Amino acid sequence: MNLTLLLLEKTVVKTGSGKLGLDRSRAWIEIMGKSDIVPVLVSNS
Repeated sequence: MNLTLLLLEKTVVKTGSGKLGLDRSRAWIEIMGKSDIVPVLVSNS
């Protein structure tokens, strides 16, 4: 599945295997009839 997201900025996150530079965006989600816009981190792996 491909999503079309507007990439807002890059951020560095710490993981168990080290630091990663990831893109940040926002996504509209809907779960069980409730919806909201939430921040998301985008990884190609």
